[in-house]
Amino acid sequence: MNLNIIRTDSDGTYEVGLASQWIVGNTSVGTTQVVLKHQPGVKDGTCSPGDTDVELNFVTEIQ
Repeated sequence: MNLNIIRTDSDGTYEVGLASQWIVGNTSVGTTQVVLKHQPGVKDGTCSPGDTDVELNFVTEIQ
């Protein structure tokens, strides 16, 4: 899918991801996944560590 999502907020050190800018390109269809992580004591600036609280998948169409 022709979509780029940029996290635009931070906690002062790391990007958070609650605010974002979505940049779209040409017409395309795909899936957008949104994941909310609980990361007490394990934050390192990546999305990997911690426990998943919510995980959603949306069919996305760029027209």
